[in-house]
Amino acid sequence: MHTRFLLVALACAIANTQANTNVMEVVDNSDDHTTLEALIKRAGLVTALETTTTKLTLFAPTDTAFTAVPTGDLKTKLTADPIDANHKALLQDVLKFHVISADTATLAADLPATATAVETLSTGHKLILKDVAPQIKAGTVEATVSTSDITADNGVVHYIDKVLFPPSCSRTVVGIATESAVHTTLVALLTAADLVTTLSIDTPKTGYTVFAPTDAAFAKLNKATLECLVKSENKPLLANLLKYHVVGSTVVVGDLTDKQEITSLDTDATKYTFSSSDTTLTFDGKASNITTTDLLATNGVVHIVDTVLIPKGFVCPAASSASSSASYSLASVAFAASAAVAMFS
Repeated sequence: MHTRFLLVALACAIANTQANTNVMEVVDNSDDHTTLEALIKRAGLVTALETTTTKLTLFAPTDTAFTAVPTGDLKTKLTADPIDANHKALLQDVLKFHVISADTATLAADLPATATAVETLSTGHKLILKDVAPQIKAGTVEATVSTSDITADNGVVHYIDKVLFPPSCSRTVVGIATESAVHTTLVALLTAADLVTTLSIDTPKTGYTVFAPTDAAFAKLNKATLECLVKSENKPLLANLLKYHVVGSTVVVGDLTDKQEITSLDTDATKYTFSSSDTTLTFDGKASNITTTDLLATNGVVHIVDTVLIPKGFVCPAASSASSSASYSLASVAFAASAAVAMFS
């Protein structure tokens, strides 16, 4: 009788302990999630999954799901141990894409009858959820819940059979600019300067940060300067100016400290200063606002700025009349966008 009492007490104690776990501990305690556990720890997201300020819903890919991800540079980047500094933010974005944070956790019974888009912790990116298998859709990938409703004090975990990838995993920094409706001038200038190929390099050790001026930012420049920059003989000058907007590693805004100096890829390794109080970059006594931060890509990150960064002492020499015939035509360097044509016509 005494032994039975002890066994019952022990079982109750175990049950209570399990009932009080957070979603991270659910992952820790699962034999089918060793890869997910390791990636969460490498990404530095353990604390985020232990939070008690909101209720979390974690769609947790099994080890088999990670094994099924095709071999290639993307998988190499995301599963590197230790994670390369250039790709830590990308790994975080992938993992956050599997998490919903809300006032209440989403149990299996709460899944909608009609496919519904739901915000994830991957900023601006949603999963499509429904109550019949496959219950989750991300782009063209559909995942099925194999085990549901593993509850914790701060949420719930559902095991799924696929790894879900946010848009950041299918674009480069150049792709972000190309897909943007407000960066036609930047893309045209990158093309004219032969920098598209360079900024499309996407190897396991590559990382770029691009501070991307909008079309409106370029429109604020002196027209003569822009016309000078697209002269063929001034291509090196144009390339160097654009490299002034590029850092040779992945730098998310959250990792920057106030008054931190950032070194660019231009020939002089020119620096500018970040201000955390108003999210600006200061260069040559002037400031450019970072209006959108942390647009992640497989080879880095893009931050949108509202002013073209001009290094101190920058001057574009007037092209001579003898060489003007060698100028790039706007059409030949992809200035087909009406905004760019209007700017230079």
